[in-house]
Amino acid sequence: MNNCLKPLNIILILVLVTIPGAGYPEEEETFSRANTELFLTDHLNKVNVPARLLYNFRKTGTLEEGFSDTVEVRIFEAPAENTKRVEIDFFTGEHSRTIPSMTVSEGNPIVMMFLQREVNEMDRLTGGSWRHFQKMIKLALENEAEVTEVKVPYGDQDRPGLKIKITPYLEDQLRVKFERFASRYYEFTLSSDIPGYVYQIRTVDPGNDAEDKKAANSDLLLEETLTLAH
Repeated sequence: MNNCLKPLNIILILVLVTIPGAGYPEEEETFSRANTELFLTDHLNKVNVPARLLYNFRKTGTLEEGFSDTVEVRIFEAPAENTKRVEIDFFTGEHSRTIPSMTVSEGNPIVMMFLQREVNEMDRLTGGSWRHFQKMIKLALENEAEVTEVKVPYGDQDRPGLKIKITPYLEDQLRVKFERFASRYYEFTLSSDIPGYVYQIRTVDPGNDAEDKKAANSDLLLEETLTLAH
C-alpha cells in the first residue's frame, strides 16, 4: 500500500516556532545544542551533488510484526544559493510513503521524515493526537536532551560524533492515556565526518507495564533503527 504521510506537519519541528509555555526563548533566537545539531546545522554542505544516501531500516520487538527496508535520499543542486533539492524514497513496496520533493538549506531531511513517521505511529498505536506527541518531542529536544560525545563506526574507521537522547513522555501529564509507551526514547547519532551528517536514528520502547516487562526479558517492546549504509 502506498501511503502518504500526513501533510508535512513535522516541518514545524524544523521551524521551532514558539509554543505558549514551552520555554522557548522569545527575545533572542537561541536554541538548545540538540536542536542546533539536528535542525540548524548544514548537514549537506560536504555532499558533492548529485549524491545518493542510502539508509537501512529495521523494526523489531514484541509489539507487532517487524520488517526491514531502505530509505534513499537523493540530493541535487537547487536554483537558490546555499540550498539543495532533495528527493526521498521512504521505504519500498507495501511500506512505501509518498514524500514530496523539497528544497533545504539546513539539516538532513531524513531527521524530520523519521520524526514525522514516529508521531504518526504514536497516533496510530495510542489513539492520541500526533500534535501532542510532536509537541512533547519539541519540548524534550529544547529542554531535556542528553548530548554525549561518541565514536561513529563508518567505513574502515571510527569517526568523532555526538549522540542525542530524549525520553519525551516520562513526565507527560497525559501519559496515563498511553502508559504502555511512556518509557519510549529516541537517539540520534551524528558526525560531521560522514556524508549527510546523520549516521543513525533509533527508537527504543522497553515497555511500561507488567505484560511488557515480561516480554522485555527476551526482547524489547519495540526497536526501530535507521542507519546510514553509504
